[in-house]
Amino acid sequence: MVFGRRAGISAAKYARDADYGRLGEDPEAETRELIAGLKNSSGKENAAAIRKELQETMMNNVGIFRNGPDMEKQVEILKELKARYQNVGVADVSAKFNGDLIDAVELGFLLDCAEAMTASAVNRTESRGAHEREDYTTRDDKNWLKHTMAYKDMNNDGNVLIGYKPVALKGYTRSFEPKARVY
Repeated sequence: MVFGRRAGISAAKYARDADYGRLGEDPEAETRELIAGLKNSSGKENAAAIRKELQETMMNNVGIFRNGPDMEKQVEILKELKARYQNVGVADVSAKFNGDLIDAVELGFLLDCAEAMTASAVNRTESRGAHEREDYTTRDDKNWLKHTMAYKDMNNDGNVLIGYKPVALKGYTRSFEPKARVY
């Protein structure tokens, strides 16, 4: 609730103050194409089956306790799941209250998020917070006191690019300075 409230306040402030770019001539064309592609697909892959495999493999390979080899394995699994997603078909092609279509659309976005999460996790060679890397067991503020920013490279087959944003420590009191968790 705390972070949801903060996110909402921040989003509202951004919406009030932001300069928005101009929309193209047909801004909803990409969404119409996505939906039409799923509705008209003769693919035999089932979105629910892919989603279940995505959930299980992400939990097993990029969960709280993780390591490089398992995460690299997940990178390959995600490539396979994304390829299978290209053959997803929806049984219900109705225009109203279509849970089958919504599930298929959401799955595509979940695959994109999983790809960004996995690439970011592979890249971060430390343990921090609730994420424990078995192959990098210590926290490394010298190299990793920064936010990871993952981007989809639209000019290079959709590969994930990694960037960083500095952590703002201004305003922290002495009792809330970043430090390793000890139990």
